[in-house]
Order: sequence, then C-alpha cells, then structure tokens
Amino acid sequence: DIPIGEITQVDIQECINKCYSKANTCRKLHMMLKQVFKTAIANHIITYNPCNDIDLPKIHKSEKARDLTEDERLALFNADLDLNVKAFLFLGAFCGLRKGESLALCKDDFDWVNRTVTINKTRETSKHVKARIVNMTKTDAGIREIFLIDIIYNTLKKYVDSINTYYIFTMKNGEI
Repeated sequence: DIPIGEITQVDIQECINKCYSKANTCRKLHMMLKQVFKTAIANHIITYNPCNDIDLPKIHKSEKARDLTEDERLALFNADLDLNVKAFLFLGAFCGLRKGESLALCKDDFDWVNRTVTINKTRETSKHVKARIVNMTKTDAGIREIFLIDIIYNTLKKYVDSINTYYIFTMKNGEI
C-alpha cells in the first residue's frame, strides 16, 4: 500500500526478513524487486533503487556427494531389489549417470556387442512442463560412452530385455 516512490530500503529489508528462513525465496524476491525498481528508474519514476545493500540469508550448500564405501557397494550388489530399481541404481552408482540422464535412456543407447551405453540426452521436467527428453546433457562433457562391466552389463541387459517400452525407465502407463 506504499507508492513506489516512498518505498525505502527498510521496507525492502522487512519484506525479506519475513521469509528469511527460506534463502532461495529471499533471493528470488530480491531479484524480482530489484528489477521492478530498476525499470522504475529507467522510466524516471524514481531515482534510487531501495534494493541496494539488502541483507540476504546465506544459502548453505548440501554436503558434497561421496563415493560409496566397499561395504555399501557390496550391499547394493546383494540387495534384493526389483530389477528396474537395481538397473537404475547401478547406472547412477557405478556408471556415474545423473538422474535425468538415466531417465532419458532408450534401447538404442545400448550397444550390447561392445558393452557400452551412450549418454547424449537428458530428461527435464518442471512444475509447468510435462517431462520431456532433450537432446543435450547438462554440459558438453556429459556426452560420453560408458563401458559396462560384467555385473552391470548383465543386470542392464536382463532388465532391458524384460521391458517392452522404447525408453528404459517409464511410468506404469509407459510415459516418460
């Protein structure tokens, strides 16, 4: 209820403080407000951006991923899991695939003679976009060919042979 020309830095900070426990929300809010005031300055409505020098919460990065221990590897190999779950976990844990890369795999990506899987696409989704396959990886270095060692080869081959869908991992209705 404050005219844009009367909004102060204190007003902005109070607004940010209301959601301070949600660092990403604060940053998005700040970014949006900063752009609104920048546009107001460009249109000669105000002369100062009250979003300058606002205190934002720090974003704490989660712990860095680590390699599985030998005991964890053995437990994964010996776990009594459904074949599709085991195949998915093996691709991530032992082949280094990201979730989206595994979910984008199709039968044509496997070369059973040379015992390789080619990674050249990813599955992306968002709240507003239905899942889709994109013919690119997160980075250029993400395009690669991975050799499948015996236990991984055998598990993946058995799983791929057992399904009747083009994509390796689908929902129960066959959609990606």
